[in-house]
Amino acid sequence: MAYTITIGGTTASVLNSSLQITDNINDRSSCTFIYDTTASVTVGSEVIITDGINRIFGGTIDSYRKTPIFKGSNLIRHDITCIDFNQAGDRIRVAKAYENKTSFEITNDIISTYLTAEGVTTGTLQTGANISKATFNRKTVTECLNYIKDATGVNWNIDYFKKLQTFYKEDNLGLPLTESDMIEINVEQTRQDYRNRQYIRAGQDETDLIQRELPTPKPDGNSKTFVVRYPLGKVPTVIVNDVTVSATSVGINGLDTGKEWYWNKNERVLVQDNAQTTLSNSDTLKVTYTGLVKILVQADNVAGQEERATVENNTGIYEAIEDIASIDDRQSALDYANGLLTKYANISQIVSIRTRAYRQAGQLVNLTHTNLGIEGQYLIDSVNISDIEGNLFYDIRCLSGESLGSWVEFFRKLRKDSSDLIINQDEVLVILKTFTEALQMTGTDNIKTSFALYPSDTLYPSNTLYPNTAIVSEVTLSD
Repeated sequence: MAYTITIGGTTASVLNSSLQITDNINDRSSCTFIYDTTASVTVGSEVIITDGINRIFGGTIDSYRKTPIFKGSNLIRHDITCIDFNQAGDRIRVAKAYENKTSFEITNDIISTYLTAEGVTTGTLQTGANISKATFNRKTVTECLNYIKDATGVNWNIDYFKKLQTFYKEDNLGLPLTESDMIEINVEQTRQDYRNRQYIRAGQDETDLIQRELPTPKPDGNSKTFVVRYPLGKVPTVIVNDVTVSATSVGINGLDTGKEWYWNKNERVLVQDNAQTTLSNSDTLKVTYTGLVKILVQADNVAGQEERATVENNTGIYEAIEDIASIDDRQSALDYANGLLTKYANISQIVSIRTRAYRQAGQLVNLTHTNLGIEGQYLIDSVNISDIEGNLFYDIRCLSGESLGSWVEFFRKLRKDSSDLIINQDEVLVILKTFTEALQMTGTDNIKTSFALYPSDTLYPSNTLYPNTAIVSEVTLSD
């Protein structure tokens, strides 16, 4: 299938068999090609590539290298590298806080406030979960949208038409691929990512409510800083001499002022205000609070361990650990660990296909091939598009979803549905605003001029009037 490339809106004839497009899941797409021209090439120029039916790339020139083709010719060879439109999300930073907004509302506001000026428009946006608080303190658009993705399961992409789309992975379906679509196919099985014991090192979970703990040190007439056993997860209840301090008198340390007591999330310290009377050794101090504990969970696929032990004549245990700081409760960590075991506790099947049919990374597609016994749902994790003698070929890498029940169910299990999500809650956003003001002043003043004062030629330094040279006596000398 022939293809067309435009650079800055002008059709460009590129060197035959030089076009390469790379599309990987959860990554920006890129492309390279060679362009011989006498015209100038500018970094940042928009590049659009179509195959006659589909827009298979849209982005801008990221870099190029140029060399003369041969002596006496004005043609210059340009080796050009392009990045897709998601690059805009890496350039622009967000300084804004949101409260009680859905991921749809936050994403829509980011588009209108920060991306519209970059030429990015609004595509289809999912509603997503409610986010009670999100503070983005000079984060890039990409970082902000990734935070939302991690919290709600709503993925995002700036597509080749410069539209920002959000979607659930289980709904990102592509057209099926059958034997008639396949020029080449091979199936690989590997234990490269295999595991049957999964550890998840996550964020922090909340303890049960800890009642009336005695912090250290004991009040002694000097101390104003007291330490509890666990980092504080919520506003603590402070009890002095068995009398509960009002919640309005407990503030955030370093932010609030004029309170009786101060605390910070994820810190074990409780601080008494300097203006308050120091507690003496006859006073009592107790704290009721919800603490935070580090999450480390383990999940086992016992059947997988036994199967590997039989085949390999060893323990059969394959361990893996993942750090997922965005998970903040133990059950979610266990669910995620079990989800990874569901995915990886089988010798995975990788199907590589060469086809003339356009597909995109991240799509779920149904594959069928009778002789190889393939029939089911597969996830496309990468697509490489190559120009071979003026024709486009798509090398597609697919991952089996058979062991998962289906990829749809797998992604749904991983999705975090919550109505009380917080993103960067401890951030303090400071925005400097610059104001201009015109100032005019009126008034009158008298300005006088005078000539500079110089000694008179007939006065000092006249030889006869030099200071202290008055004649006292006169003497005549002769030699």
